[in-house]
Amino acid sequence: MKELVLIPARGGSKGIPGKNIKPLNGRPLIYYTLDAACAVASPENICVSTDSDEVIRTVMEYGLGVPFKRPDYLATETASSYDVIRHAIEFYEQKGTNYDLVLLLQPTSPFRTGTHIREATDLYQLGLDMVVSVKNCSGKPILHPF
Repeated sequence: MKELVLIPARGGSKGIPGKNIKPLNGRPLIYYTLDAACAVASPENICVSTDSDEVIRTVMEYGLGVPFKRPDYLATETASSYDVIRHAIEFYEQKGTNYDLVLLLQPTSPFRTGTHIREATDLYQLGLDMVVSVKNCSGKPILHPF
């Protein structure tokens, strides 16, 4: 299966403006998600969807490209993940690239690793809509296919 790793990282935030590039333990927050993405996908299959020039610069400093700048209407508090995913899929389809699976990795989950991502994708099978990873109060991850 051909997988697109999609990292939605808009620049605006009511709570913490610019949170996706704020330092966490000396590195921009998004770097941890980029590390995990690179552990499971090649750079051409990693897409950071952002409206922010600062996020684009940060991703490029990491060594990855950003294939497009997200339109303003998809960078609001009310824009849905579905619309952001659809926008990315349509971008690639227009370039002649089709994906079978989208891995949506939020930058605000910095402790996720490539191993965690593979554990989730190993659960995926045809007929499922999605696999969601959450963490219970004991700190142990729960992987649940839907």
